Amino acid sequence: VETFAFPAKFEAFDEQKNFITNRNFQNKIVLLDFWIKTCGLCFQKFPQVQAVYDKYKNDPSVAIYTINKLVEEDKPNQVFEMIKEEGYSFPVVIPTDEELPEKFGVKGYPTTFVISPDGRIVYKGDIEGAVKMVAELKLNTR
Repeated sequence: VETFAFPAKFEAFDEQKNFITNRNFQNKIVLLDFWIKTCGLCFQKFPQVQAVYDKYKNDPSVAIYTINKLVEEDKPNQVFEMIKEEGYSFPVVIPTDEELPEKFGVKGYPTTFVISPDGRIVYKGDIEGAVKMVAELKLNTR
């Protein structure tokens, strides 16, 4: 498995203004799904993101976040509302550093990452592959 170095500083906030940082990922399998509001494919993939979130939401060894990059006139509260209106309950966070997706090497949306419990990026690609990688890591970290 090819691994990538994790960006030194990860900081984002959720709807309740809680900060999510690298510390939230320690010793966990982490799935990060990067998306933007104008991305049709992102919304097509959200049912799969919701399904993996539903599967692992009560598992303390797995953390799942969708990361929205604000574009143009986007306001954070609009993004949070839009996801709720679509009927999704997966966590949405907004990076404090608008360059965070680029620091991860995101070139297009959606892009999904899986981070191993030891903090390495072990997967970069689509949600389907990410779901398989999370399941594989779960088997190997029992």
